[in-house]
Amino acid sequence: MSVALRPSSKDGVIEAAFGHSIEELHQQAAASVSPAVQRMLELRRFLTVAEGHLDEVRDRLPTATAPGQEPAAEDLAVDVQWLAAATTAKAQYVQAIDELLRTMPASSSRPVAARPVATALLGARPTPAPGVRPPSRASCATAARTR
Repeated sequence: MSVALRPSSKDGVIEAAFGHSIEELHQQAAASVSPAVQRMLELRRFLTVAEGHLDEVRDRLPTATAPGQEPAAEDLAVDVQWLAAATTAKAQYVQAIDELLRTMPASSSRPVAARPVATALLGARPTPAPGVRPPSRASCATAARTR
């Protein structure tokens, strides 16, 4: 199966962010519509390759360790190294995709993703209602001691 057609673990997030299916995004990338789409699809292809490697090693390990098999320690050690490398690569590609989605500017063809917003500024104080005088620090301290 082509890497471009193979599903990845981030397809749903990518489709939601761009508002189009992966197939439609490939068509847009072929028409050179957006560098962001091209970058995203490139990262997605890398992710699908890493996920394919994980699948291959995961499928190989149970076969090698099945009852009646005598797996060589060296072979298992290599498989464990491949598994660690593919897991690390997958995590890095997922992180890169998430970072690209987070830093992309909003587009009319792409819904704006919810981003955390700082609601409190350091040192900011609430503004009192008109005509209301805020209490002084001394009166606050006195009130605290009398409770």
